[in-house]
Amino acid sequence: MTTTVHVTVKTKADSFDAMHNYAKEDLVFTREFDGCHSIQCSSDKATNTIKMVSVWDSKEAYMTYFETVSYTHLRAHETLRYRVCRRLHEK
Repeated sequence: MTTTVHVTVKTKADSFDAMHNYAKEDLVFTREFDGCHSIQCSSDKATNTIKMVSVWDSKEAYMTYFETVSYTHLRAHETLRYRVCRRLHEK
């Protein structure tokens, strides 16, 4: 059974353009992810809102994507100090 996911993001006024650009970049990655049938996006700068609807093979396919994106997103925002501490801890 397919799974449909609806996401609405409301940004701060000064962050809309950056978030909109990030969402456009992420759409390419999401569309290519195994199990994604489609993803559609709409945005409204007047309300600082971005909406996305994606259709997946299954809930499991979406959760695999979500876990991958969450992990990648967290790693992208790590500080150098945190990365060094984490690597020392992992040894």
